[in-house]
Amino acid sequence: MPIFRNLIIKSLLFVFISVSVKVTAQTFPMRTYGIDDGLTTNTISDAVQDSQGIIWVSTDNGVSCYDGVDWKNFSSKDGLVRCEYIQISCDIRNYIWVLPIFTGNNICFFDGIKWNSIPKLDLKEIKVRYTSFAVIVDKKETQILAGTTEGLYLYKNNNWKQVIDNNSRLSCDIYSIKNYNGKFIIASKNGLFSFDGNSTFTNLLPEFRHSPEILAIDITKSPKINQKNINVCWIMTKNEIGYLDFSSGRYNYVDKSSPLKFIPRNKFLFIKYDGQHKIYYGNEIYKFLIDLRFGEKIKLGMENGFSTTGNSNILIDREQNLWFLSTRGIDKLSNLFFTNYNRNNGFQEDEVATFREIEPGKFFVGHNYGFTIFSLHSSKYFSIENKIPKNTSNCRIIDAAKDK
Repeated sequence: MPIFRNLIIKSLLFVFISVSVKVTAQTFPMRTYGIDDGLTTNTISDAVQDSQGIIWVSTDNGVSCYDGVDWKNFSSKDGLVRCEYIQISCDIRNYIWVLPIFTGNNICFFDGIKWNSIPKLDLKEIKVRYTSFAVIVDKKETQILAGTTEGLYLYKNNNWKQVIDNNSRLSCDIYSIKNYNGKFIIASKNGLFSFDGNSTFTNLLPEFRHSPEILAIDITKSPKINQKNINVCWIMTKNEIGYLDFSSGRYNYVDKSSPLKFIPRNKFLFIKYDGQHKIYYGNEIYKFLIDLRFGEKIKLGMENGFSTTGNSNILIDREQNLWFLSTRGIDKLSNLFFTNYNRNNGFQEDEVATFREIEPGKFFVGHNYGFTIFSLHSSKYFSIENKIPKNTSNCRIIDAAKDK
């Protein structure tokens, strides 16, 4: 009898349940800022938040800042050289620094009153590109390490000089520079290095026989719950995502699959860890999200509510809001938001009769005529054929349970 009963149930499921192959991407609630909101351009390259909470952005024709209400744009009238700026930074004095795309223009800084500049990097070719920079300020002086397509240059004691690694480990391909603990951290074609501002370079990935090409880095707290006070350097290469634990010197893999299919040279590459177990990485063409809690990797794009498929960079502000920067303006994703999930998000129908979490981050949603298997990033629904059309309760799923 139990065998016969089993066969009846399986037959009923086969007859009445059809699986839809449609998978719907999660749509995030976005607030997009652009020219209509007061910016002079939609092409945004980088962003930083100062100690007062103001958001500063570098653009293809200057600098703008946002106080939470209005955008203010700086121009030559304010003492800022009008050109394309590709990176922006804030030092410990709350000075705002901006890096132009070409070495023929001055690196500028805003001291809270007016814009100032430092001497140009005197190179024979004006069209040499900057690739990245970082600023370190101590009691004595300001040091700037700038990467260019012709190598590394250090601004110190009011003068520029080329920095050469005596062991010839650094190439001219400098992708990113950060400051950490009074030293510069350099991501390059030949690996990851630290530089003390004098003459000492240290290879931070000595365990690799052939140092990987480091495309982007980000310095944050450790993602491990029991190591919140430990700093790490997130690393993006062509083939993997991982992080270097500064305290132990150990490198940890996170994702070994090929993250990016196309790497545009001299363009924007980024990786950001949000402190909530999510990693965002990509370039101007693609962007991806890795959720460390569920082991999911999702490609993010316009189907998720973004204005474009790729980004130049991402800013995570103090309130954990995410600012996605691109040539179509700024998409702001709020950290705290409510979303109404319905058929537009991939549900089988709008009315919900039961709701049950079946595993972390994945839910069973019962409806009048079927059910939906739903996660925060995608959904798939199953329809049940109703043999008595006038009786909705005939196939309504009013409860669900999960066994061990």
